[in-house]
Order: sequence, then structure tokens, then C-alpha cells
Amino acid sequence: MSLVTHNWRLKLVALLVAATTWGVVAYAGNPVVSREISRVPIQAGPPPNNWVMVGQLPQVTVSVTGLQQNLGTFRPDSLHAHVDLTGTKLGPNLVQVHVDNADPHVLFDQVQPAAVEVVLDERATVSKKIAVQYKGQQNACCARGVYRIDDDSVRISGPKSVIANANPQVLVDITDVRSDLTVTYEVKLANIDPRAVPLITIVPAQVTVTVPITPVTKAISAGVQVVDVGEVAPGYVIYDIKVSPDIVTVVGDPVIIATINTIPTAQVSVNGATSDVVQTVALNLRTG
Repeated sequence: MSLVTHNWRLKLVALLVAATTWGVVAYAGNPVVSREISRVPIQAGPPPNNWVMVGQLPQVTVSVTGLQQNLGTFRPDSLHAHVDLTGTKLGPNLVQVHVDNADPHVLFDQVQPAAVEVVLDERATVSKKIAVQYKGQQNACCARGVYRIDDDSVRISGPKSVIANANPQVLVDITDVRSDLTVTYEVKLANIDPRAVPLITIVPAQVTVTVPITPVTKAISAGVQVVDVGEVAPGYVIYDIKVSPDIVTVVGDPVIIATINTIPTAQVSVNGATSDVVQTVALNLRTG
């Protein structure tokens, strides 16, 4: 009797026990586990009839199952969540979420939520005037004129119900501005749900705004103050000073001239004088 066939039943039982034991040990070292992948974005197919979605699709959580070793190297971008908009209608639609998995070593288990609401609307285009909003205040020296825009209207395209109330505007910062301001700004939309912004296009997206800034002047009356220098001759005194005109009009920046009460003259020399001194001198106007 050969060694192979001798006590073959006993040898078969031993082989089965050894294989089972090896399988249990391998499974214990690399068990089947599950993992949740959160914040998976949903892609949408094209809506029918050239309609557009209102708002953005939510993100979903996908559960996958596989051997622990395979899940350890699983890439979340292997998952592709999507919805099919075929057969949908205007308004709200409850659409099932489908998930494709590009990793053959991991199995897709489930997705939460399993269905999402998709709101569809007609696509529309409207033309609207741009409003200018101001931030800050120009310098007190100046006044703000009426703004000018190189193109004061924009074309807005998107969901009909959303763009109906959208108001295009630009925000112009004029804080402490002292001269004409010309800047290119991005056109923003007011009175819309921020989630709808990616679904809307604005043409042109930027416009150039010019804000005239004009210096403001103010007129006040101020007295003339004679500035004399030197000493008259011995035995003589200055007993009277006359100036003509004795009142002048000062025109300038309201902030600067607000503190002016008198305007000094240039220096008038009386050094060694023995008689009346008559001179024509300039006023010493301060600048700035």
C-alpha cells in the first residue's frame, strides 16, 4: 500500500482542518469592514427643455464595504454620485441618487440621502440698470458728483424666478477721496439666494465707474494784522496804525479756514523811523 493512500481518510480530515484554521487566521487579520465617506458631491445630468436648476445639489454620505486592507487604501474620489433629470418637470422633483464606484476591490453599500429634491425653472435673460452703492465718505474738502458708468446696463441669465428680483450693483469705496475716482468693479447681484449665484451669468461681469470729486470752497471775512519790526528813532513812538483795507475776504477749504480770524501782513520795517511809514505789503497767507 502506498504512502499516499495509507490512512487516506485520516489525511483528508487533517488537510481540511489545516485549511480551515489558515482561513480563520487570515480572516481575523484582514476582516471585512465598512466605511462612510461624507461630503460626496452630486453631479446632475442636463435638465430637459433647456431648463435650469434653482439652487445647488446637496452632498451625500456613501457607505462602502470591503476587506480592511483594501479600505485602508480606498480613495474617496473613486465614488461618483449623480442624478438623472430625464423625465423631470418644472418645479420641485424628488430624484434618486445613483453612485458609481471605480474601485473593484470595494463594494458600494448605500447612500444617504437616497433621493434629493431638484427644483427646475425656465432659463431667462433680462437687461437691468446697474445701481452704485457707496462705502465710506469723501474727504471734507470735497463734494461728490453724479457717477458715470461706461456701460450702465447688464444682461443677466439664469433661472427665471431668481433673476426676476435680482438687482445688479457695484460697491464704490470713496473713503477720504480728494479727487476724481475711476475704478473697474465687479458687478454683484442683490436680493438673491447666494446658493443661486453659480447658476447665473452677468454680461459684462465688470464695469468702469467714474465718480467726480469737486473741491468745496468757503468764503469768510478776516481782519488784517500789521506785523511791524524794528525800533523807531529815539524820542519817537508808534501811536496809531492804519491799514487799508482792514477787512479781507478769504476763500478756501472750509476745514482750513474755519480757524482763521485775522490775516497777518508781511513784515513792515519801522527801524529808525522819524516820520510816518507808508508801505504796500503782501498778506502772509498760510498754505495747506
